Amino acid sequence: MASRWRRAVMISAVMAAAAVAASSAKVAGALASLPRVDVPTYSKDVAPIVQRNCQVCHRPGEAGPFSLLTYDDARPRATAIKNAVVAGKMPPWFADPHYGKFSNSMSLSASEIDTIAKWADGGAPQGDPRDLPKPAGWVEGWGIGRPDMIVELPLPFDVPARGVVDYQHIVVPTHFTEDRWIQAAEVRPTERMVVHHIIAFVREPKSKWFRGQPAGVFFTAPKVSTDEETEAGALPSDFLVGYAPGQPAEILRPGLAKLIKAGSDIVFQLHYTPNGYALTDRSRLGIIFARQPPKERVLTLSAVNSTFRIPPGDPNYRVDASFEVGTDVKLASLHPHMHGRGKDFEYRAVFPSGKTDILLKVPRFDWHWQNWYNLEQPIALPKGTRIDCTAHFDNSPNNPENADPTREVTWGDQSWDEMMVGFFNLVFDASLPVDQLFVKKPKAEIGGSTRRIIALAEPGQTIHQPFADAALRWLQETAPKEGFTVDYIRTTDPIDDAYLAAHDLFVQVNYPPYRWTPVAEAAFKKAMEQGTIGWVGFHHASLLGKFDGFEMSPFFHQFMGNIVFKSYIPDFASGTVRVEDSAHPVVKGLPAAFTIENDEWYTYDRSPRPDVHVLANVDENSYEPARTVKMGDHPVIWTNTHYKGRNVYFQFGHKADLFQNSAFKTLFLNAIRWASER
Repeated sequence: MASRWRRAVMISAVMAAAAVAASSAKVAGALASLPRVDVPTYSKDVAPIVQRNCQVCHRPGEAGPFSLLTYDDARPRATAIKNAVVAGKMPPWFADPHYGKFSNSMSLSASEIDTIAKWADGGAPQGDPRDLPKPAGWVEGWGIGRPDMIVELPLPFDVPARGVVDYQHIVVPTHFTEDRWIQAAEVRPTERMVVHHIIAFVREPKSKWFRGQPAGVFFTAPKVSTDEETEAGALPSDFLVGYAPGQPAEILRPGLAKLIKAGSDIVFQLHYTPNGYALTDRSRLGIIFARQPPKERVLTLSAVNSTFRIPPGDPNYRVDASFEVGTDVKLASLHPHMHGRGKDFEYRAVFPSGKTDILLKVPRFDWHWQNWYNLEQPIALPKGTRIDCTAHFDNSPNNPENADPTREVTWGDQSWDEMMVGFFNLVFDASLPVDQLFVKKPKAEIGGSTRRIIALAEPGQTIHQPFADAALRWLQETAPKEGFTVDYIRTTDPIDDAYLAAHDLFVQVNYPPYRWTPVAEAAFKKAMEQGTIGWVGFHHASLLGKFDGFEMSPFFHQFMGNIVFKSYIPDFASGTVRVEDSAHPVVKGLPAAFTIENDEWYTYDRSPRPDVHVLANVDENSYEPARTVKMGDHPVIWTNTHYKGRNVYFQFGHKADLFQNSAFKTLFLNAIRWASER
């Protein structure tokens, strides 16, 4: 009995020990499954960071390659997430933190990066799901939330697997019967892999842009020639919203809105880039309307330089652009745009007082992720403030994004070309006419006995712009000696009756007739008929016909001698110009024949001679190298005596080298002196 008792005690002890051991093991296991006190958890510490800085892209249907909406999404990628944030690769935010404060900043603080790193290194624990933040409530397929209206491409576009696709355009009517204010807008491709960018423009009812193009059909903008883009760098209508990798939706604060006038159309511009797979895209535009008319209007404008020529191999080529505001406005956001050679970008505000503030610095531009930078508080820009932009480009072999470091790079649409655009959003009183945003000098400022010259040169040319730049330099150098001043404009927006009346001469350096606003064209026609201003035009002024979606101008057709642009001789050639009216002041001091080197000679459907007074013609047999395209009777300098305003047109004016030609400079100066007299 004693032995049985001892055996029972021993069994009890063993069982008790086993129970204690089992209990200890369970406790140890439970403790092991809990995070250490110093390890952050996903639910409490990491999820708020991911929701605020990552989920905008890392969710179904967005640009991120995987979703990060849940712990199960994030846990397998914990180490990769840590490595990306520690290296500064994610989230993609490139603003120098020393300049500007931005409401949409996705940059992580040092403590946030440390939290993610400790979480990943500590086993990426989930923590208590009750600590999770409230879900963001994303609407799949849209960053603006559920749209009030969706404008879809009327038909899909088939993108080939290979090759180059020219920019596509398609006009989609809004059918708005009243003005509509837009609180938010977003344009999205259905096949991101083959879409480089999309821009949705608003074409107002009276706009000539692409007038005549049927709605609902894809088309390529007509080009003047294969080596120029007449719309490059210019916004031909109101920029509503764009898409590019990393570019967010346009979501405006309450009280701000963009305007789509009644009867307007949406013009989509789409840049497709084949990538080895034949895909079909049917992009969409989502719109949320403002619930009431806003106090302030938002307009997207830009500072553009499309005249650059980046030398082969240059690792740090500088390009500058500027925009001067014509009235008091506020600056709300900034968006630098370049291609693969883009290296860095800076915005500055230069105030009338001379004070300069750096608005934004992007020291390492990434063309794969092109952010808008929305200011926390809009900045007041008084009238006369300049928005100056400076960019640098790396065209060296050390740039892995460089398509070809051996070639000179100029402005161009395709990704292997370059662009330099400093977009920005201006905020102003909703009742303010848009033309007041542009510099327009009142008559009181530009009056006086000194002759005032308007020099109009359109930005955004890849071929003609060097000539325009050289003309501006020559005019500025010549002005003090000749007693005149120059007001340089880049669009016809400032032109009306009062503006022309305050000037003596209009030099159309580089601007086609089909790009004029109706107000400017009517004012110029009236001034020429009444003889209140003189005119000197070059080369581009006789591009008469239907170009880039614009209609023929009846006035300019008549003014230039009832001609229609037909073509140009292939490539370039030097030619002998023969003077016909040696007594005319414009050709005073010139020999009977002189050479214009290496120019592009336009041809027309007929000679203007029956309707103009010809001062000189080109000897088509003198072309060097010889050319087979000829007109026969080929006037190249003429004046239209049916108008009271003195006027003279020079067909040449293609290259900056002309300002090394003494005969050309004599012609230009003679024309200024003669045409500016009353």
